Amino acid sequence: EKYLSMAHHDELTGIPNRLLLFDRAKNAIENAARNSNKILILFLDLNDFKLVNDNYGHDAGDLLLKILAQRIESLVRKMDTFARYGGDEFVIMLPNITDDKFIEIIIDRILNKIKEPFEINGHTINISGSLGKAVYPEDGENIHQLINCADKKMYSHKKSDESGRK
Repeated sequence: EKYLSMAHHDELTGIPNRLLLFDRAKNAIENAARNSNKILILFLDLNDFKLVNDNYGHDAGDLLLKILAQRIESLVRKMDTFARYGGDEFVIMLPNITDDKFIEIIIDRILNKIKEPFEINGHTINISGSLGKAVYPEDGENIHQLINCADKKMYSHKKSDESGRK
């Protein structure tokens, strides 16, 4: 059980890793196809995270990621999956989306939660995030297509300095 948990969870933050995300996504997509539901995929990247490590050290960066994971986990439902994709990138999968208004609400909540100051080792650190979204089935048929779509949208918004909307 311990080894299985270690294989499916990020060692630093304790949240699911991409392996567990892919496994859950496969099941969620099968259910969504069967029930004609939507799945929301959010690709989140922290803006200028490298500066946190450069200015405050990697221990501070690690602690920021742990605190961030707790903050975002508090916003998602039990059925959702919040996973560390790698480095300072995260994916949030929200199955059973029935109301498109919910999408904008959760995006705003996540981006606002990231903007809350982090108190780390006597320093107040402010960061922001960029976010891209993809919706099953419109934007892709599998998790790889959906993540790719959300990642491209996130990068496009980040590049145009829109702080990651949609």
